[in-house]
Amino acid sequence: MPASVPVLLYHHVNPHEGDLVTVTPDVFREQMAWLVAAGYESLSLGELLAFMAGSLRLTRPAVVLTFDDGWLDNYQYAFPVLREFGLRGSFFLITARTAAATAAHNSAPGALPDHEGAKQAIRQGEAGRVVIGWETAREMHRSGLAGFYPHSHTHPRCADLPRDEVMHELLHSRALLAANLGVAADCFCWPYGSIPAEGESWGRDAGYTALLTTAAGVARPGGNPFAIPRLDPGTSVHSLREVLVGSGWAGPA
Repeated sequence: MPASVPVLLYHHVNPHEGDLVTVTPDVFREQMAWLVAAGYESLSLGELLAFMAGSLRLTRPAVVLTFDDGWLDNYQYAFPVLREFGLRGSFFLITARTAAATAAHNSAPGALPDHEGAKQAIRQGEAGRVVIGWETAREMHRSGLAGFYPHSHTHPRCADLPRDEVMHELLHSRALLAANLGVAADCFCWPYGSIPAEGESWGRDAGYTALLTTAAGVARPGGNPFAIPRLDPGTSVHSLREVLVGSGWAGPA
């Protein structure tokens, strides 16, 4: 039985190479194909929490695939690969951006910019060109392969904010997911991995059962669900295999 589960952290999946938050579509497909060939299954976050609580026994190695920020390239490039291999992904949306993308009425696949270009589009009020809108999220959710969770409303550094502002980020983003997708999201991902000193307490107060971080590590039975670590899969199959070595079962060479 696997003793741990790696939670992999992705951001962009698109053809623009050269930054630390982008995996190319070809590499992403190779990584997913390798996971399947190596015998991994993909868990939902609910299943991960059951594993950590000791109520889910795994019979083969598993990963959780997470995608931060709700970039439209996740829909254009990553989602078709998940469907191809029958893998599940957990997508964390910045709900103000998702709302802005929806209002722009142009959340459709097309030529997408690199990370800096995507950030510039956000600043210029063109979220619809680079961010998943609610209708796109609903399409993905209906597939049964995509879970959606809040990554805050405005993507601030929560460690720098007072309690009332953090609580707004925690609560409003979840309320928008409920209103637009009909989901009762119980997991939250801290923007930038910026966690207030009382973040766990505030997350509990907001009704969450799990909080995801950017700290490196793997999820284990008995681990703290309010400080779930994640791993960067890197930009190759080799880098993915290397980070999975720490999970206790890395598959074939």
